[in-house]
Amino acid sequence: ELYDKFLGPVAGEIEQLRVVLQGVEARAQEREWLKLQPHGELDDARLVDGAAGERLIYRRRGEKPPDPGAPQTKPKRLRFVLDVSGSMYRFNSEDRRLERCCQMAVMLMESLDGFDHKYSWSLVGHSGDGPVIRLVDYDAPPGNRHERLKVLQKMWAH
Repeated sequence: ELYDKFLGPVAGEIEQLRVVLQGVEARAQEREWLKLQPHGELDDARLVDGAAGERLIYRRRGEKPPDPGAPQTKPKRLRFVLDVSGSMYRFNSEDRRLERCCQMAVMLMESLDGFDHKYSWSLVGHSGDGPVIRLVDYDAPPGNRHERLKVLQKMWAH
């Protein structure tokens, strides 16, 4: 029932986010600089070659062709950083900021459930006590509602 208190207000947003996450296709490769191009941005490393008459002295951003037989095998890595400082708890009675932060954490955990093949994600907290408070580690998402509730309790207690 405590978990449902946080889940209820964001149930619609969870469905919307799941639709978006399903539609995202991970790129097989990232954009990088393609050198030895006939047009584009002047490659500073090729200035002398240009003075000598070379025509392929430009570079431009583009997708490098993948190596033969190299499919994308790694999921996208996401890290979510939440404020779990003392002020979140202190001012929660005025504007419900910690409650909304917990609702957002529930929205993320519920939405990303079942997308382990596409996304590797972690959830960390930040406060004045230290730089990183680990809530959910990469490749170890909470598998059920009880484990997700423990994440919320850790956020609330910190």
